[in-house]
Amino acid sequence: WVETTLRGVAEVNPRGAPLPNDAPFAPLDAVDNEGRWVNYWEPRGARGGARARGGDTLFARITPCLENGQVNEQFVRDLIQYYKQLQRLPTTTAYKILADAKALFAQEPSLVDIRLGRDDVVVVCGDIHGQFFDLARIFELNGFPSESNRYLFNGDFVDRGPWSVEVVFVLLSFKLLFPRHFFLGRGNHEAEEINKLYGFQNEVIEK
Repeated sequence: WVETTLRGVAEVNPRGAPLPNDAPFAPLDAVDNEGRWVNYWEPRGARGGARARGGDTLFARITPCLENGQVNEQFVRDLIQYYKQLQRLPTTTAYKILADAKALFAQEPSLVDIRLGRDDVVVVCGDIHGQFFDLARIFELNGFPSESNRYLFNGDFVDRGPWSVEVVFVLLSFKLLFPRHFFLGRGNHEAEEINKLYGFQNEVIEK
């Protein structure tokens, strides 16, 4: 959980989300000053049951939200933090990303040329294999993808590691955000038979 300050809140509405018996926080849902839904959690009984006020320090989880059905930079940043908290993306959002990514890939040739100028840089990454936290670290070390900070991932995004689904959605989100500056090559683990053998299929079913 991210410790934060509640500010610019338009609405605070307890929604009674189920919690484990030993959970130290009680849920409060709110809309922040950018119009995003945020799950705020305050310590149980911290203020005798009083409702949170502007300026109160809480623990926050921001649920990633598409803007008008489209991926933007804030969505991807929120998604990475959301996954660091071991949360799962809402099904409707996941379906939208998959459908948009499929349509984008269908428009691209099977062999993509990456043309670089003399001073252009591209970060080349090898096998991620379901290691989401390694992927997040790559972005921390090399910078957030952008038009001037290109990335090429050479396949094998999934299998073996426990967070293949999270890796896929982060990579697809970046591809949608920077379709001409973020590149995904297909490896031998981007294949149905390999996914059945090495775990990705079971992870998709479970999640």
